[in-house]
Amino acid sequence: MSRGEVWWGETPKHGRRPYLVLHRNAAIGVLAEILVCPLTRTIRGIPTEVPVDHDDGISEPCVANLDNLVMLPTGHLTERINSLGPEKMAAVCVALDAATKC
Repeated sequence: MSRGEVWWGETPKHGRRPYLVLHRNAAIGVLAEILVCPLTRTIRGIPTEVPVDHDDGISEPCVANLDNLVMLPTGHLTERINSLGPEKMAAVCVALDAATKC
């Protein structure tokens, strides 16, 4: 599991949905929970969303929603879908800045 990968995740609250791994690689192997953001088909066109689609290995157009970051147990991430490229991850960082203004 690595930063920038999209995985199917399964949780009691949200069922099965795709998540983008955001945590730094050095921490993923030692933490029980990692920072992820959900992918959703609800597209609002706001600065905290990053579009992903077939070009990113995602079957349907959707967005990574950086307004809804969650810590998810790594055991809930069940199946790797794909990995986003450097340009798309740069857009994720811009959206994360928009979400946190940090």
